[in-house]
Amino acid sequence: MSTLRQKLAALTLGISLATVLTVLVTCHSSEDIESDDMDPLVLAKHDSIQRAQPAANLHRQEILAGMEAGLHEDWEGSYAWSNGFESRVMDLNRRGFCYEYSHCTGTGELAYGRVASVEGSRVHLAFLFRECVDESPRDGRANFRMDDELYSVPWAGERFLVPAVLMQEFCELALATGWDSMMYANYPRKIRSGEETSWFMRESVLGGLPEVPPEFRHFLPGSGG
Repeated sequence: MSTLRQKLAALTLGISLATVLTVLVTCHSSEDIESDDMDPLVLAKHDSIQRAQPAANLHRQEILAGMEAGLHEDWEGSYAWSNGFESRVMDLNRRGFCYEYSHCTGTGELAYGRVASVEGSRVHLAFLFRECVDESPRDGRANFRMDDELYSVPWAGERFLVPAVLMQEFCELALATGWDSMMYANYPRKIRSGEETSWFMRESVLGGLPEVPPEFRHFLPGSGG
């Protein structure tokens, strides 16, 4: 098996393990959902995602092949988040991007395309495909969601993927506690080399403040903004 295939298999295994750890005892499979009871618009979106999945997988393999050749920028890489029930995975480099949000009943969002431009930590994307089944907030706070403008933000040895529209919330999480803390946020974190099958087991130990661009620093705690 080639190194690329091994890396792809390892990353896929890690994502799968993270998603099913607790799902097996709490979620029903997609076969348990009666399609007759679903909104026709939701069904149409699911069908759209299923049709696009093969092309997205091929696009993702091309991106991973570029990563195998070597990362050139700090923002390039695979980013992931999971709580055991859901997972968000983004593969990103100069060749393009592929993002997938999965949960116990299937894929809730799929997007892929090319990188239009990069300015520092800001990455501007051009979608070739994007479909989202559910963008509802969770208990009053924003979900991570795909956007055509993202930031790759360094923080205490980690690097998080943050949509431009959520940069204020991200900054405000820096010293927050309880439900408002980063512990409960779902921003994908860059996977380190060698942890393709174990990234979901490593907890981030965050200290100080995230290294956000100057235009967002007034949102950081203690900035007086």
